[in-house]
Order: sequence, then structure tokens, then C-alpha cells
Amino acid sequence: MKKIDKLVLIAFTGPFLLTFVVIVFILLTRHMLVLFDDIIGKGLEFYVVVQLLFQFAIFMTPMAIPLSILLSSLMTMGNLGEHFELTAIKSAGISLNRSMLSIFVVVCFLTGIAFCANNYLVPEAALRAYSLLYDIRQKKPAMDLKEGVFYDGIPGFNIKIGKKHTDGSTIEDIIIYDHRSMEANGKVTLADSGIMSTVLGERYLRLELFNGYFYNDTGLNYENQGNKKGKLSRSRFGKSVYILDLSSFQLGKTDPNDFAGIGKMMDLAQLTTYIDSTTTRLTVMEQHMRERAREDAAQLVFRDELNEQQDAATEEFVKYLYSQPATQKTVRSVVAQVRAAGARLQKMNDRLRQMKRKKAEFEIHYHKIWANSAACLIMFLIGAPLGAIVKKGGLGMPVLVSVGFFIIFYVIGMQGEKYAKQGLLDPALAMWMANLVLLPAGLFFLRQARADSRLFDPDIYPALAYKIRRRFKVSDKLK
Repeated sequence: MKKIDKLVLIAFTGPFLLTFVVIVFILLTRHMLVLFDDIIGKGLEFYVVVQLLFQFAIFMTPMAIPLSILLSSLMTMGNLGEHFELTAIKSAGISLNRSMLSIFVVVCFLTGIAFCANNYLVPEAALRAYSLLYDIRQKKPAMDLKEGVFYDGIPGFNIKIGKKHTDGSTIEDIIIYDHRSMEANGKVTLADSGIMSTVLGERYLRLELFNGYFYNDTGLNYENQGNKKGKLSRSRFGKSVYILDLSSFQLGKTDPNDFAGIGKMMDLAQLTTYIDSTTTRLTVMEQHMRERAREDAAQLVFRDELNEQQDAATEEFVKYLYSQPATQKTVRSVVAQVRAAGARLQKMNDRLRQMKRKKAEFEIHYHKIWANSAACLIMFLIGAPLGAIVKKGGLGMPVLVSVGFFIIFYVIGMQGEKYAKQGLLDPALAMWMANLVLLPAGLFFLRQARADSRLFDPDIYPALAYKIRRRFKVSDKLK
């Protein structure tokens, strides 16, 4: 038995590691393609890109582990069945359940790892990944001075160069418009040549210009556009130096804690705290809305007729007022009160709806941590018996079957999450719905595998169809 368990474990471990790496790579590639425009052209250092990819790779593990277990268990049992090793195990008197026991123990261990990753690693990785992505999005594209094109990426300046040499620093025919003093092209610098370099860790751009002119036209000031008395001054220089601030091109460092409070970036303990506090706030707000509605209804009386007698008005006096014909002024007053009360209640109702949506988001991610971890067992329950039935290993049939079940799992999960956010489904049911749908399929495949079913043999279905047609013919003759 130990040799058999060892054989099965070796057959399972290799495919699992391989499929896990491949699936993480595929999911990461798909995710990064969405962020392609936010990353490319920003002049990011290599370690920043590696850090971003690593954090998002961890973020992909909740989906990668169940799919890897499904694919690897299907490949393992399919390989054993294809090479008649599973038949030899059964002929030795070892049941299918016992032969899968060693894989099941490993899958339980992987389920625990998946839970720890979903609860601890993934929220922390998401927090750091999205804070880094925010900094990347805020960063300006890398500075690129092109020949014959005005460049306005540096705040307060518009720069044009006629020619840039191959060394990347020597430039010719420079035009610089200085807009720092809010003048419409009032300050212009022309130079025949110059040297461009960065200083202080690329925080500043140093432009050393040679043989040029300064032009200053005070008549172009925005505040004096209607003033015709302007002064134009020109001065020649042999050498001048510009120091331009490039801080907007640097990658910022946002504190990851600034993104705290988002559901997918919290663990179970934090989600529980937020759910409890949100529930308390919802209860208080609903009670406040009911009290406010009663107060508004009680205040809808004819104030103009009551005047100072409102506090001392008796029930008979109020009945007398309601029996009198309403004046136009009274109607306008009541309508204004009703509209104001309606606007207040609508505003409070919008806040209440937003808070319910926020609570649903917290509950969704709370149950998603548990459901994604339990999905590992569900996927094993589908993959292992199905591999024993199909008896096909490799990356052919197992990949197609695994992708099909994974699409079902993914679509049900996405739709459930969508309906839960809209308040159409309970968050717990929405997140567990995919597992509940696939669990009967796993139990069915397990039953068929134990009975050595030929469920996927191509020759069984024509024979089954023939039996059905023959039965119908017999029934017709009996009639």
C-alpha cells in the first residue's frame, strides 16, 4: 500500500506544480493585458515591474489553486488508467477510494494552504499591488524630447529641439517657452546648441545652452491683455543653464494603508469587524429614518392658521382646522414641506442603499475566502473520478474537461457576486452557489468511477440508442 500511495503521490505532484505555474502565468498575463496602457511608456525600473508582477501573481492564487487541483488530479488518474496501472491496483483488491486517499490527503493540505493564502497573503498582496499601481498611474510618461516637436510634459515649460545627436545629450536649435509667470509665450529662449543631462538621481533636468537670446514681452501678460503698453526686451548670452524639476516623473510611494477598507484587501478578522460595524450603522440609520419620517408627518399641519396656538392646540381644534377650506398659501406651505421631507428621505435612502451595498461587498469577500478554499475539494472530487472514467492523460482531454468545468465555476461565481452586489441574492448563497452546483457533479462522477462506468466511451451511446429504439418498438407492438 505504501508503494502504491507513493506512486500516486509522485504522479500527482509533478502535474500539480506544472499546471499551477502555467495557470498563474495565464491568469497573470490576462490581468496585466488590462493594465497594459497604465504601465507601458512610464520608464519604470525593472525591479518595480517585477514587484508588481509578483504581487499580482499572489493575487491570482485563489483561482489558480482549485483549477490546478482539477487539472492535475484528472491528469494523474487519467495517466494511471491509460497505462492500466489503475486496473492493476483494482485487481490487487484495492478500491478506487483507497487509491485516491493519498491524493485526497495532499488536497486537504493544499486546501489549508489555499485558505491561508486567501486570508493572509492575498489581501496583503492586493493592498501592495494596487497601491503600487496607483503610483504608476499617477506617474507621468517617461520624458521623450523628439526632434521638431514641442514637448509640454514638464510643468510650466514648452520645449522644442531641432536635432538630437546620437549620444542622447547634445541638442541643437532649441526653443523654450517659459509659462511659469502665466505669460502667453511672453518669455522665450532660443539657442543654437546645448547639452542635456539629469542630476541628483534624475530629479532635475539640466539644460546647458550656448549662443542664444532671451526674449521677454510684458505686453503678453494675461492680466494686461487689454493694455497696449508692453515692453519687449532681448538679451544675448553665450552660455545659460536651465534647471527643470522632474519630480512629477518620479514614482511616488503611497502608503498601502491608504487603501484600507476595501473588501478584497482585508482578511477574515477585518471583514468581520467591518460587517459588524456596518450592521450597527445600518440599524441606527434605519431607526433614524423612521423617526424622521414620523416627525415630518407630524409637522405637516397648517402652521399659518395655528400660529402661536400650535403648542396648545387640542384635538377638537385640529379637527376644526381640517374642516375649514384650505387657502392657497396653506397649500403652498404644505407642498413645500412635503417636497423638503421627500428630499431628505431620498438622500437618507441613497446613503442607506450605499451602505447596504458596502456591507454586501464585505460579506461577499468574507464568504469568498471560505468558498474558494472549499473549491479545492470540489475540484478534486470532480477531477479524480473523471480521470478514472476518461482514462486519458496528458494535456489533451484533461485540459478541455478542466477548462469546461472551470468556466462553469467562474461564470456562476461572477454572476453570483454581481447579483449579491445588486441585493438580489444573499452574499453567502451567491459565493457558495458554484460549489453547490458542482458538488452533485463530483458525487455523480465518483459513483460512476466506482462502478467502472464507460461514461465517455464512444461506442456506448450507439448501443444505448439502439436499446431505447428497440424498447419503443416493443411497446408499440404491445399496443
